Amino acid sequence: KKDTIELKKIFIDKKHQEYFDKRGYIILPYLDDIGLNKIKQKYTFSEYGIDKPFYISIEIPNTDLRKKIQKELQEDVLNYSTLSSLVPSNFKLFSTSYISQSNEIDSGFYMHTDWSFFDQTTNHPVFMWVPMQTVNKTTNGTMVVVPGSHKISIPYRGENIIEHYIQKIADNFSAYYEYLDIPAGHAVFFNPAIIHGLQPNTSSQNNISFLSLLCERAADIIYCYRPRYNIFNYAKVYKVIEMDDYWYVKNKIKDKSCLKFLKWEKIPNTKLNKEQIKIILDNAK
Repeated sequence: KKDTIELKKIFIDKKHQEYFDKRGYIILPYLDDIGLNKIKQKYTFSEYGIDKPFYISIEIPNTDLRKKIQKELQEDVLNYSTLSSLVPSNFKLFSTSYISQSNEIDSGFYMHTDWSFFDQTTNHPVFMWVPMQTVNKTTNGTMVVVPGSHKISIPYRGENIIEHYIQKIADNFSAYYEYLDIPAGHAVFFNPAIIHGLQPNTSSQNNISFLSLLCERAADIIYCYRPRYNIFNYAKVYKVIEMDDYWYVKNKIKDKSCLKFLKWEKIPNTKLNKEQIKIILDNAK
């Protein structure tokens, strides 16, 4: 029983874990100045055909190039990071991408939760967003979170699965939004179920950041899909062989025949009232 409890821990430091459990995110030092400078010198991110205000490297159309860049980035970011001192050895990085935000109003990203890459009823995935420059609300595109909202979210999120509480929070609880102050090279570790977004970049330079996905080593990557004409409100859960299959199916480049069906899952009610939402969010303060 004790071993099972230990496996559920994401952070080595008990105070980090307690803060993360309560708030749904935590900001920690991740890359030092040497690592930041080496990565900036090694990569010229503009050379990969970036032509959108918001661009993430999983969209690089050349498969071989995309895989090469993502693999090298992951190795370099990991080599220069503090990750091994922050999380136990039973966790690993499954993917690392870079994000570019140009100085445009469309370089931001709306409030959302992330689709389920892993089964959060049995595993404990966490995203890490690492800006290469200091970001905050007043200067350039920082991350916006709704602390505690990960406790509202449903465990299986994906294609055609609507989370009604997201719009209800946007309409009624914007005062609960938290705009993060993040020093260059620090990481926001966040639960993929937390409601979050990205502010537009208003600086004169492109913002570059990294997005990594961390989970237990033995975890299966999954893909969740709700058939449209589904009166009983169930979702199909598939096993994904590799992260590229997830991306290809999500973006309609491949059909679901490349996935392995695992099970049907009932989608919980997401039409919470304002009082129910308020109680949960207040408990995260």
